[in-house]
Amino acid sequence: MRMMKALGVAAVIAGALGCRALSPGPRGRINLADGNPSALPGRIAVPKTGQYSSRAELLSAIRGARIVFVGETHDNRFQHEIQLTLLKAMYEQDPRLAIGLEQFQRPWQGPIDDYVAGRIDEWTMLRRTEYATRWGFPWRFYAPLLRFAREHRLPVVALNASKETTRKVSREGLESLTTEERASIPYIDLTVAAHREWLREIYGQHQEEIDEAKFNRFYSAQCVWEDTMAWSVTNFLTAPGNEERRMIVFAGNGHIARGFGVPDRVRGRLDVPQVRVVTIDVPQDQDRDCTGLFGEDEGDFVWFTRPSDEGDESPRLGVKLASAMPSDHPTGGEVPAQHPTIAAAAGEVKVESVSESSPGARAGLMAGDVILSLDNYPLESADDLRLALGMKRLGERSKIQFRRDGKVRSAEVVLDPIPEPATHPTPETQPNSK
Repeated sequence: MRMMKALGVAAVIAGALGCRALSPGPRGRINLADGNPSALPGRIAVPKTGQYSSRAELLSAIRGARIVFVGETHDNRFQHEIQLTLLKAMYEQDPRLAIGLEQFQRPWQGPIDDYVAGRIDEWTMLRRTEYATRWGFPWRFYAPLLRFAREHRLPVVALNASKETTRKVSREGLESLTTEERASIPYIDLTVAAHREWLREIYGQHQEEIDEAKFNRFYSAQCVWEDTMAWSVTNFLTAPGNEERRMIVFAGNGHIARGFGVPDRVRGRLDVPQVRVVTIDVPQDQDRDCTGLFGEDEGDFVWFTRPSDEGDESPRLGVKLASAMPSDHPTGGEVPAQHPTIAAAAGEVKVESVSESSPGARAGLMAGDVILSLDNYPLESADDLRLALGMKRLGERSKIQFRRDGKVRSAEVVLDPIPEPATHPTPETQPNSK
């Protein structure tokens, strides 16, 4: 996981620190079932009161909010199930609802609108939004949310700044942005001392020594994410015709916990009732004492879940893909017959090598094969293959179509885990492995 991008940072810290608190400050007064981690998943707590709550109480609180923020650990299936539950509940309360997503970037709003309106299919939307490279977490976690939106014609708002902008800020600072780039984001507030110190603590956990200049650029990039998402929420809810709409926002826990991320920056632009739901996965280690898992200001509600299952990882075929021939090559992107190594022509997903005992090997894939589709998803790039595999779970059976020696062939592939690699380097340990 990108160390700080997700700014599912609360989730990163939870994973790194086990059951210690996610943030400094006073501890909740909840007994936490005497610290037994197995008793926590599925329970809901109210940090301010130090008491457990019920789903009915949570839904009652949500009814009075115009904006509901729901946090996530990006690769935790259980937390995405909670998001879908709350989305459906809010829609039942009042169908005048919109969805805000950290997972999509503002310049790619058009394909999302086309998908929700039924003008393009899901695969086309994912390709046009460049989902595989701009977010990349398995699509199966987010697909139910977008499919619900399409079914009920709910507006879906891309909240995030473009990756190019945040990357440039993290490397060169806000002052490096061009006039056009600066116009694509709002005023960025760098003055929230508590936010800065919290992120400094997190940053320091990943650095032996803090370089102040680098940290300042890092912090500026985080604030670009926070303020741009807050700006996007506010712009939508204050637009003509949306005055009666509510919004449910899905983002990493670190953007929502403690309130001084996106919620606080929304409140500075639009003072309406909010509810923050933070999700925390609890490692099921019986030797850990999980008391004091969160601070009193962590969120309005904390919903505990189990950690992700190993089976939630995206499957792999166990193939190394050939590099594409540059389009400006004298052959125009076509692979010359005398080329000494396997290379892919433009728009080809060509196999360079196959790992022994991998799903790809068991399906009969060989070096030089061109993979055409996986379960009827047409494949024209490594990103397409990554996207298609992100729709599958380990153990699923899929149909793979490929071309060999000019003939199109089909095979069933069972997406089982790949055996541990040998101690010496193998294609599975090399770049571009799928």
